[in-house]
Amino acid sequence: MKFSRFRLPKIHFVLVTFVLSLFLFSRGIVANGADKISDSDPKQLVFVIQEPNQTRGRIHFYELIDGEWVENLPSFLVSIGQTGMISSSLKQEGDGKTPTGDYPVLRVFGYDENPTLGFPYHRITKDDYWVDDVKSKYYNLHIKHKSKSKSIHPLLRADGFYRLMIVIEYNTVNPEKGRGSMIFIHPWEDLTKPTFGCIGVPFEKLKEMVFWLKFEKNPRIFISENKSEDNVTP
Repeated sequence: MKFSRFRLPKIHFVLVTFVLSLFLFSRGIVANGADKISDSDPKQLVFVIQEPNQTRGRIHFYELIDGEWVENLPSFLVSIGQTGMISSSLKQEGDGKTPTGDYPVLRVFGYDENPTLGFPYHRITKDDYWVDDVKSKYYNLHIKHKSKSKSIHPLLRADGFYRLMIVIEYNTVNPEKGRGSMIFIHPWEDLTKPTFGCIGVPFEKLKEMVFWLKFEKNPRIFISENKSEDNVTP
């Protein structure tokens, strides 16, 4: 399996390479050559690796190009949940944690005209809402009307909070009530502050990320804890 290192500190390169190898192996994806990859296999992978014992992480972008996994965007820091990360099997509504696991990247939302290159995009209007009421039949669903749910969030906000966002498809298919909702990658400028469970990314970086994504490459995002405290010199 081939990897290309893109200005990546040694500890992150080793960790991401290991996680990437494990991810591909677990799905029977052999990346020795492009001819070994099926049309349904992911050819773009996004990794969010938690900084040890912090509410920040580092995000990495890999793409399969000519049979080689290339990190073709620089990695950068992001904010994660205020109480860190937790296994997706243990995630609960309101716990302030970012769920670990791997998820398909399927939907991008935003306020402006489509900033992507052919990626499915929903332009947000005043009729767009997301529900996190655990008793609602619309729990963790995007809806196009204001329901009677006790906790419902308009996506069109005066502060532009959701002006560009990627849906992390955690608990979005037949949502299990109480298992967590509204997990997005969204704008977040102050990386000294944690989120409530989402992944917070500086807006300009988020625009670059969205522009990089290609729907036909079946991108996936992998979110992982990093509990290592080893100090490895690059």
